[in-house]
Amino acid sequence: MKIVFTICSLNYFAQALSLGESLNITNPHYKFVIGLADKLDEFYKCCDKELISLALKSNIIEIDKLDIPDFESFYLKYNIMELNTAVKPYYFDYFFKNTKDLEYVVYFDPDILVYSYLGDLDKHLIDYNFVITPHILSPLNDDGLFLKEQQINNTGIFNLGFIAIRNSEESQRFINWWKERLYKYCYVNFEKGLFVDQIWINFLPIFFKKTLIERDLGYNVAYWNLHERTVCLKNNVYMINGETKLKFYHFSGFLLSEPNMISKYQNRYSFDKKRDIKPLFNDYIFLLNKYFYNRFENFKCFYIKNRNEMR
Repeated sequence: MKIVFTICSLNYFAQALSLGESLNITNPHYKFVIGLADKLDEFYKCCDKELISLALKSNIIEIDKLDIPDFESFYLKYNIMELNTAVKPYYFDYFFKNTKDLEYVVYFDPDILVYSYLGDLDKHLIDYNFVITPHILSPLNDDGLFLKEQQINNTGIFNLGFIAIRNSEESQRFINWWKERLYKYCYVNFEKGLFVDQIWINFLPIFFKKTLIERDLGYNVAYWNLHERTVCLKNNVYMINGETKLKFYHFSGFLLSEPNMISKYQNRYSFDKKRDIKPLFNDYIFLLNKYFYNRFENFKCFYIKNRNEMR
């Protein structure tokens, strides 16, 4: 058994469904699960049958089903971004403890589309306990444009839109350590050296054995590494730099309301400069519309709304 999961609140449900469709096409051997940082009961009370049908067809595990101590105080202290990231190790823990014959678990952020078969992960996770990807594999120009290397230092060397973990004793040690850190310290607070779940992973290759830092340019392509990666189409297959298949693209910071902007988090590139990636965004826009992005995006997370009402 091999599980791929994502985490989202209902406002990102269209993104999660788009990811699921891309996985079903390219990697149908995975079991896809949506970890929901929200309340389905509240959703069912206010939604029409069309949206409810999408939820009922999905394999969903709500965060209140996880074994999180003093769950109310846990979610009350975090904003929506912090909450969605703080529960990540708890989902890994849940899958490893409750799934028979589980080989490994892969996490993807919901704003990702998978474009190729990921069979190389099978090979990696025979020898390694963890697979992670760095934001960049070569230096960025120090030209005053954003994103800069300084921001990568602040937010983490590795991008946690993706992580794969083999079912092993060493992995459980890591998950227990990660849970303890995120239970207390899953904040965005640069002055205190904190950036949600991500910056803690700087320690993963040091503290825990058999971590693979994946250098395949087809992994986790996104606005932060476009300076070193160009997309082209060969024989109906998206390739990176004409050498390796595009495995997955991470649409971090893309807004459907601003379809001509690559990411709200950068000013280094526009589609005029990076026309090669425009077809990927066309794919993404099509899927977001297919799954009613404009209707899901306005949902208020139950746990955040509830917190604000209690204050």
